[in-house]
Amino acid sequence: AQARGLLGLFERAHALRATLARVPAAVRADLEAQLAFLLGPAGVDYLDEAGLRRAGRALDAIERRLERVESNPGKDLRKLELVEPYARRFRELYAAGEDLSPALRGVQLMLEDFRISVFAPELGAASRVSTSDLEAQFALLEAPRG
Repeated sequence: AQARGLLGLFERAHALRATLARVPAAVRADLEAQLAFLLGPAGVDYLDEAGLRRAGRALDAIERRLERVESNPGKDLRKLELVEPYARRFRELYAAGEDLSPALRGVQLMLEDFRISVFAPELGAASRVSTSDLEAQFALLEAPRG
């Protein structure tokens, strides 16, 4: 059952990627990075039953976002301005490390919930995440170790 669920996610992601050529470059880059973390080497290790559900909800949100961006790309770009600084910080922290640590995985989950609340709030995120919550978590991860 888990293998079928994973295959279903990969098939959905493939179909979503096929539509990315129609969206603005900034949106395309954001969604490609999001999909890479959801279903790439960093995310696949976390796709147990709960992880499959979370990834499915994230793909639902991406589908909604793609439906909306075509009719109003400016609105999506304004929403992206809220998300991109956190997505960039996440990518930078990930690139600086060897793997997705539990703390960084926690930030990834928060970021996915934040994305859902920004781009597809009608789906309901697993948890409520504010910019203050994200700032606090990033501050912990970015603090000098010593």
